[in-house]
Amino acid sequence: MALRAERRKNLARTDPAPTSCWCILGEAAIRANVGGPVAMAEQLEYLLEWSKTIRHLVIQVLPLGSGVHGFMGMTHTLLRFDPPARDILHVDTHPRNVFFDNETDVKAAADELELMKAKAIGRDESMELISRVLRDYKEMSGHAALE
Repeated sequence: MALRAERRKNLARTDPAPTSCWCILGEAAIRANVGGPVAMAEQLEYLLEWSKTIRHLVIQVLPLGSGVHGFMGMTHTLLRFDPPARDILHVDTHPRNVFFDNETDVKAAADELELMKAKAIGRDESMELISRVLRDYKEMSGHAALE
């Protein structure tokens, strides 16, 4: 919990220069209904709120049916640093996390990420899709408190 709170704080800061974050979510992730419609609605509201208030946060949705990609089934995080530090690829797999700093592996992941950005719908369209899915979850839950 403390680590998540610290990441949120870093993402929201304005001084020193903010950390930029580019997130590509598979559409299946926003439609998975993990934890039920109330929990999903809360998560999607959180994404929408953050995307509106933090301009250096980009969220794109990779639509269902967009085809196979190299990051399927796992969470990948590409951490970019100013030289001389090396970029790092973090792969979150069960049962462990793996970090790569090999230039070839990191470059291949960066190239795959660029392809995914191109396949994903734009920032504004992604927020519209998330808003529509949010409305569906609110309707499923029947909770007026989510309005």
